[in-house]
Amino acid sequence: MYQGCRIQREIDSFFLEMMTASDEEQVELQDVITEYLAASEASKAQLMVKVDNICTYIDDLTGSEALIEQEIKRLKDLKDRFAKKRESLHRYMMQNLQATFPADTKFTTTYHEISSRRSTSVEITDEELLPEDMLRTKTTTSPDKDLIKKAIQAGQEIPGAQLKTNLNWTIK
Repeated sequence: MYQGCRIQREIDSFFLEMMTASDEEQVELQDVITEYLAASEASKAQLMVKVDNICTYIDDLTGSEALIEQEIKRLKDLKDRFAKKRESLHRYMMQNLQATFPADTKFTTTYHEISSRRSTSVEITDEELLPEDMLRTKTTTSPDKDLIKKAIQAGQEIPGAQLKTNLNWTIK
């Protein structure tokens, strides 16, 4: 009994370290834990407790991912609002300068220099009306994995492709 409690505490200690470790340290700790579990007399019940704790930690990480995604969306929306406000202020300033000083192309303030230059750009008003020779065609290719899988399963050899067996685990 005492041996089992000591092993349990040591395993708990390894997993606690793993939760706060860097990715590289986690790989090392995983190796140590695997060796330790193989070498120790840990029972299936003890292992299942650990597996349950790991699943709980995975659930926690999944929740953290969702929170981070929400924060990314919030920050992206905030960035977009700032960009719109910046563009609006820029347009407002330029309209006022042009209306007040239509002949001037350069302005100097205490902290900034503002200058303008003329340029031309193409504005497409209706892409459907453009002549065919004025259109650029883009073509992309990618492997058709479903077709390749069916061909290999039918006995055909496909250079550059092979079937791979995966073991997928589900945590509920």
